[in-house]
Amino acid sequence: MGHNLQFDFRFVTYEAERLGLSGIDLRFADTLGLARSLLDAPDTHQLGTLLGHVDAAPEEELHTAVGDALATRTLFWHLVEHGALQTLADINVQQLQWNAGA
Repeated sequence: MGHNLQFDFRFVTYEAERLGLSGIDLRFADTLGLARSLLDAPDTHQLGTLLGHVDAAPEEELHTAVGDALATRTLFWHLVEHGALQTLADINVQQLQWNAGA
């Protein structure tokens, strides 16, 4: 799980290709996509803005590993409750695959 994972996946795929890894099965849920589908929120990718929209405050400073992880968790559980999500399909778990060197 993460927020705005398309950004992070550029780094992950680069490193996997650099290390010669292929066929990695990575499953993920992105709170940005969930928020956009479930909330009548401003069209933003910013985690802090979406937290404010659900009346939640970050536990730690944002734009740090710990702060963003905690904020993503807070947003995720709000979205689960708001959307009455119960299954992995409900939260739109997806699979990322790539072939190194292809």
